[in-house]
Amino acid sequence: MDKFSSVVIGNESLLVQCAGKLQAAGHRIEAVVTRNPEIGKWATDQGIQVVAPGPGLAERLSQPFDYLLSISNLDIIPADVLALPVRGAVNFHDGPLPRHAGLNAPVWALIEGETRHGITWHMIEGGVDEGDILVTRGFDISANDTALTLNAKAFEAAIDSFDEVIDQLATDLKRLPQDLSQRSYHALADRPSGHGLLDFTKPATDLARLVRALDHGGYANPLSAPKVRADGRIWLVGEARGIEGRGTPGEILEASDDHLTVACGSGALRLAHFTHPCGAPALVAQVGKPGGALERWIWWSRRSAPGSTPPSGPSPRMNPSGAHGWPSCAPLKCRVSGGRRARSPVARSRSARPISPRSSPPLPCGTTRRGCATSPLRTSR
Repeated sequence: MDKFSSVVIGNESLLVQCAGKLQAAGHRIEAVVTRNPEIGKWATDQGIQVVAPGPGLAERLSQPFDYLLSISNLDIIPADVLALPVRGAVNFHDGPLPRHAGLNAPVWALIEGETRHGITWHMIEGGVDEGDILVTRGFDISANDTALTLNAKAFEAAIDSFDEVIDQLATDLKRLPQDLSQRSYHALADRPSGHGLLDFTKPATDLARLVRALDHGGYANPLSAPKVRADGRIWLVGEARGIEGRGTPGEILEASDDHLTVACGSGALRLAHFTHPCGAPALVAQVGKPGGALERWIWWSRRSAPGSTPPSGPSPRMNPSGAHGWPSCAPLKCRVSGGRRARSPVARSRSARPISPRSSPPLPCGTTRRGCATSPLRTSR
């Protein structure tokens, strides 16, 4: 088995786990490219050069090396950097390819009702996430999986499969071309329908799955928060469970101190752990009471007569990604910069992020951000 050298690029703890395996196998790491100070400290303690990403990166990576390994990396890798490794560049992707290319693969897998998910190590070639597959791992999606737990499964699968990646890098690459006719791609701007606003004409099981898909625990939520609207106000939902029940979609069938039960297109949805958009806890009684109703689409309910049929087509204020013009109320914005460059050799690695939580202080409920529960949500500019 040949020894090889590498430069590892990324900003999450998965990089440290994989880099440790490289060292244990006797493979030299020439440099770690990161903006994460904790990872930088780890590399420095190991005697590895730490290089900051950004302009001029290729010139700052002067030492020859065999492989570039993109692990937990959301930055676009410039073409001149991809040209540096003698033997190629490899990326970690937190979804099965070609089925779930792009960003936030675990979230979209849940939203789309997949029963299995997986991770992929692939070559960085062609378009985004289109390179030949080296190693993949699959695992079941349980009925209770959330974005947090599915990301954790992906994290574990990445660590477990990296030994096989190392073996291939040290011997012969077992490249499997992707069948791009089976490809789906999730772009940076993609958002759930209605930006996470629950549409109670849908089955309760679908809505409960959507809430789980947007549940990142205490970690960064790059998409949007699940939400309901009542009496002109937005409330975020922390938990949802499909149960038996019947009524007009949106009708509140039951209310207790800790949950609401709302009728859906089929079944009913038990909602709990409500908060204001600013993050402060909300009482169930603030959200709704028995005999009341939760609204389903902001743009329709504010512009239409009760009982009338919604028009076909998207909202007048819906952008091409399917997101409304009002804020998502997600606690954090995605940290990715830039968009997809068609057919360009770029790499964005999506890591499971169960190790180093990122948080920002919530806005106080007295702020004037549009959509805060202290004032009715505006629906027109």
